[in-house]
Amino acid sequence: MLQDWFWSTTLTKDGREYRWLPTFSEVDDSCESVDLQAEGHGKTLQLTLALVSPDAKTGEVQEVEVVTKDSREADVVATVAVLVAGSLYQTSLSVELPQVAATLRLKRGDGPVTLVGKEFVGTSVGRGGTDWEVISALVWRGIAGSSAPGFRLRRRHRCL
Repeated sequence: MLQDWFWSTTLTKDGREYRWLPTFSEVDDSCESVDLQAEGHGKTLQLTLALVSPDAKTGEVQEVEVVTKDSREADVVATVAVLVAGSLYQTSLSVELPQVAATLRLKRGDGPVTLVGKEFVGTSVGRGGTDWEVISALVWRGIAGSSAPGFRLRRRHRCL
């Protein structure tokens, strides 16, 4: 099952970058770390909104960029939002980061700028399971959601 989770981060003068990783691990019943990516799990991040805080300096331009890799492993740097405190406080985004590590960076301005979106987490199950490339395309078109066929999410545990 593919599940979608609310996701957000805030970029500020003191924390200008956020590193998003498509890899993750989980603690199983015995409190041992399990590499979920090795088990066929995957994550995709979809950014849907960028907004600048009303506390930002009026007139200051806030520029947010994404640094990642393309299918040929070449570096890609792209500005995804430009906001101006005092006049343009938010903008809609349609940016998908499918299973590729990315750095979200406040290139210009001191923020705070909050990025909001969804993190899609799931795994293909057995033969004939849905391929992540297909799910990524469905997510991009707004078709997939929490009920996409052929996916499941492992239960999470907290060990003290």
